[in-house]
Amino acid sequence: MTEQQLNALGTRVLDAAYKVHTALGPGLLESAYIACLVHELKRSGLEVRTEVPVPVVMKAFNCWMLATAWTFLWRANSSLK
Repeated sequence: MTEQQLNALGTRVLDAAYKVHTALGPGLLESAYIACLVHELKRSGLEVRTEVPVPVVMKAFNCWMLATAWTFLWRANSSLK
């Protein structure tokens, strides 16, 4: 993606966020803003996904792959070595 394309995308996202903010105002739950932002982004022609898992790394500890307590303990011990 070129810098110009990235700037255009950023403009579309900020425009959608501004529309949601001015229409709803403050004081609602985050989920209301997310639902409306997703709607605005889709209306503008963007593909939108929510609640997508992402890797979270803290001090070389990969947190997103933790499925069980055993995996957690194994990964914690492995990162200390």
